[in-house]
Amino acid sequence: MRPLLLGGASVEFINFDKGYKTYGLNGDENNVIRVNLADRNILKRAEETITAFQNYKNEISGDETEEELYDGLEELVRERVDYTFGAGTADAVFGDMSCFAVANDDGECVFETFMNAIMPVIERDIEDAAEKQHKHISDVVDSKKLDGIADEIKSASP
Repeated sequence: MRPLLLGGASVEFINFDKGYKTYGLNGDENNVIRVNLADRNILKRAEETITAFQNYKNEISGDETEEELYDGLEELVRERVDYTFGAGTADAVFGDMSCFAVANDDGECVFETFMNAIMPVIERDIEDAAEKQHKHISDVVDSKKLDGIADEIKSASP
């Protein structure tokens, strides 16, 4: 790969795995989301999202029109889906459609069906990642690999 020239200076890229997984949506390989479900902070962000929904509910004065309520909630849902799962997720999931569009004969909205579909994946992938992380950390600590890594870093320093 050729270095990028930025303002006359050459920029070298460092590529590394950040643990993202790509999930195709509804069988469309061109419509995907990239999520790092091994990121333990996703649970924190999900909890913050639930709090944001509760706060929105508490902030309703009763003077809003139905359209104002839906518009505010639509904006909040899209913002929070992106916050929780990563920028661009809401656009990939909902596109131009309202996240409250009726999705099935039960009257569930698209937002509900998405959450019902992704939650088991989140639970599975977080559990799998936690097991791998625990094993890896145990292996590193048990075999004193950390000492070796620290020694390599020290010897590479000027």
